[in-house]
Amino acid sequence: MNILEEIRNDIIALSDAETKEKVVRLTSGAKCYGVTVPKLRALAKTYKKRNLDFAEILTIANDFFANENREEILFAVFLLALYKKEKVHIAWETILQWTCHLDNWETCDQLSSGIAVDMLLSRKDFVQDLTPLAQSDNLWQRRFAVATMANLNHGGRQFKQETLAIVNLLRNEKEPMVKKAIVWALKEIEK
Repeated sequence: MNILEEIRNDIIALSDAETKEKVVRLTSGAKCYGVTVPKLRALAKTYKKRNLDFAEILTIANDFFANENREEILFAVFLLALYKKEKVHIAWETILQWTCHLDNWETCDQLSSGIAVDMLLSRKDFVQDLTPLAQSDNLWQRRFAVATMANLNHGGRQFKQETLAIVNLLRNEKEPMVKKAIVWALKEIEK
């Protein structure tokens, strides 16, 4: 059995019908097995102890994002987030590709907070990176851009002008999930 199958089987073994029902309801029908976030975080930590090669982890993440399953995406994000030094060097093009596979607020916001924020904090031109996403036809990419601004402003950091620039691009937004992220981002800069 290869590592992808092993992880997938471990995730499925943690699933239950009650959690699946709840997740489907909260994420408006995301493809899922039904595993709680704490269980997925714990599983990611067990795989971190195996000292997998970071390139192999990126391959796993690419496969899991392409499969568009909630638990697989969250597992990949949680595992990557444990590699603090390495994750900031993930190519931005890879993150952009992953955003094409988002289909709910949970995976969108976790990718933002767990991976993208640390990457973007090391770059001065991050608004330039988020601008095309804020203008995307894909609602999850737009939410990702705004959620990332909210997360960038969390914990005492202040990027007021950058946040307003992204929010301004979305002033006529109609999608409720993006509008909620806009409110969140504006609250973060008011703190």
